[in-house]
Amino acid sequence: MGVPVDDSAVVTTVIRAADILDDLRQKGLPVKMVYLPPEGVSHLAVISTKVPFANFAKHLAFSVWGSTSGRTTWYIIVVDEDIDPTNMNEVLWALTTRCHPQRGIFSTGSSWSIPLLPFLSAYEKMHYLGSQVLFDCTWPKDWAPEEIPQKASFDQVWPADIQKRVLDHWEDYGYKN
Repeated sequence: MGVPVDDSAVVTTVIRAADILDDLRQKGLPVKMVYLPPEGVSHLAVISTKVPFANFAKHLAFSVWGSTSGRTTWYIIVVDEDIDPTNMNEVLWALTTRCHPQRGIFSTGSSWSIPLLPFLSAYEKMHYLGSQVLFDCTWPKDWAPEEIPQKASFDQVWPADIQKRVLDHWEDYGYKN
């Protein structure tokens, strides 16, 4: 398959996301949503969850990689439940503000793969070897609540009356709705 998005990618990602979500919930895991962006052709999953214990993102990733629908999901991004996994702006923001470049990225090293992946070497393709990666974009469970930065967005930081005044004059400021 070439560069997406095509109808096959859309249908496949919706079905696989639902299967992965169902599988995780059947295991009793507190998953809010699983989203496979069509652009990722089922190789990327974004999972929003409530983190019950330390290293929970790894637990989720291995659960996905060990499932029938998730075994070809090479990239997993786990976000806290306040992030909408279907909103790539929020996901990228979480990736760049919550994922520690050293302790938040976990790669499996050599694992099973399929030879169709363009990023694999000839040797890896011949021997069905690959790698999987987890981006843990959740706040560490061992941090005290006051250590966790609060979201600072227009709709969460500013009082409703100020938001209304700004939005009422939005075009006066030179912006378009």
